[in-house]
Amino acid sequence: MNSNRWLPIRYRDFYDVPRMFVVEREDQLFLFDSAFDERADDYSGDYAVYRLTSEAAESIDSIQNWNELPTKALPVAIVNVADVIFDDTKRKFVDSGIFDRF
Repeated sequence: MNSNRWLPIRYRDFYDVPRMFVVEREDQLFLFDSAFDERADDYSGDYAVYRLTSEAAESIDSIQNWNELPTKALPVAIVNVADVIFDDTKRKFVDSGIFDRF
């Protein structure tokens, strides 16, 4: 594992992969959110990517309900879940190459 490409993540909700996670890159905190679609009865095939405001980033450890985070963030991109590469455990790291897509 090339440590220059791997960024640590914190996540909530896991179904095959983290469905909501935050990752820090270049001193900015990003939220990846693959929300559950009630009509489809499945998780979205995409992550909505947000850059968290400094206020949200400072309080990330104390927020009980991460579902509020997108309201405290700036939309950045939409990326396909299949395009995000996780470490073997799918719970610790994400490949930084995903940021090359936006």
